[in-house]
Amino acid sequence: MPLVTAIIPNYNHAAYLKQRIDSVVDQTFRDFEVIILDDCSTDNSAEIIEQYRGHQKIKRIIYNEVNSGSPFKQWKKGIELVESDYIWIAESDDIAALDFLQNLTPLLNENNQCAFAFCDSTTDFDSFINQKPQLKTENKLYTGKDFIHQHNIEAQFVNASCVVFRKDKINQQVLSDFVDFRSSGDWLFWTSLALKGNVIRHQQTLNFYRRHETSVSDIAYKTGKYLPESFRLMQYFKTNLNVYPSGPQIKKWASAWARNTLQSTAKTQSLVKAAFSLSKTLLLYYIYYLAKYKFSKSKLY
Repeated sequence: MPLVTAIIPNYNHAAYLKQRIDSVVDQTFRDFEVIILDDCSTDNSAEIIEQYRGHQKIKRIIYNEVNSGSPFKQWKKGIELVESDYIWIAESDDIAALDFLQNLTPLLNENNQCAFAFCDSTTDFDSFINQKPQLKTENKLYTGKDFIHQHNIEAQFVNASCVVFRKDKINQQVLSDFVDFRSSGDWLFWTSLALKGNVIRHQQTLNFYRRHETSVSDIAYKTGKYLPESFRLMQYFKTNLNVYPSGPQIKKWASAWARNTLQSTAKTQSLVKAAFSLSKTLLLYYIYYLAKYKFSKSKLY
């Protein structure tokens, strides 16, 4: 049984898919296998995927007949098929350095208490492709709670594709529940893993992730749909860690979305009208947050 299983969940990323799959199957570390999941893509993703059928590293290729509606349903589906000790969710529009697994798997092998290891990432394609060999840098070890404070509460997220995690550290309740999220399920997933052990950061840039208008996170951000999900996750942190994002942090999230929304809506509306509409939306979110979570004694889990 291979030590690592890479799951490649895809939906309409044909333009990036070959580059992504090649960056996985050509890894210098060879003790791994690959599961490709396609969520009923409407582009020519299947044509590209079929080029890899029979490849020695491809264990399974699965096509959904109906779109699942959530990337995290695909995560769950893939995870439940895995028999390996370690899992890598290799998102279909990202790219990995060919020594990604070679650098991250030893960190888990050498640290039994480590729930997951991750590397640094970039959104600058040219710098990623043309980067010079990096000097060896020291890894950074976090306790699980320290990681949650520094990388979640302060909204410094890790990209899914830069993580390798232990299957036996998965919180099964979270695995069932995070499929209800459309854009923030990974935030919940990494938090639940960090509660099960330490976290190691490999401080080299071995992952490139794309930011584009069709990505789930960008759509959720621009429409404001990430805000209610963020409030639900805040309650999780409070319930499990007795910590809560500060007022300034909440304002930071809201103002970032507000600026983005104003920039787009002001192109088609008067600025005053757009600002008024936005203010009403933010007020409704805040009332929602107060009513459902701030004064609620119920636990999310």
